[in-house]
Amino acid sequence: MMKQLLNTAITAALEAGKAILEIYHSGEFDVEIKGDNSPLTIADTASHNVIVSYLEKTEIAIVFENIQLCESAPRAFDRVGFFIGRFT
Repeated sequence: MMKQLLNTAITAALEAGKAILEIYHSGEFDVEIKGDNSPLTIADTASHNVIVSYLEKTEIAIVFENIQLCESAPRAFDRVGFFIGRFT
């Protein structure tokens, strides 16, 4: 099971990379500013969508966006999971 999940994650990452490169080579560098003043590009959105399309087919918990990690924060889940986003 773990090997299959790892293969799914690797495939998702590689396909997301292809989506990013496609946008990079197209010259479309539109940037949207999110509520926290951080940038969101169409490449960010495209890669996110590709990764989610692979991971949502599994029974793995997926946690999105920025997550403030601290010792007092409750566990997000008690099994294997994927965090998508940036950790601060």
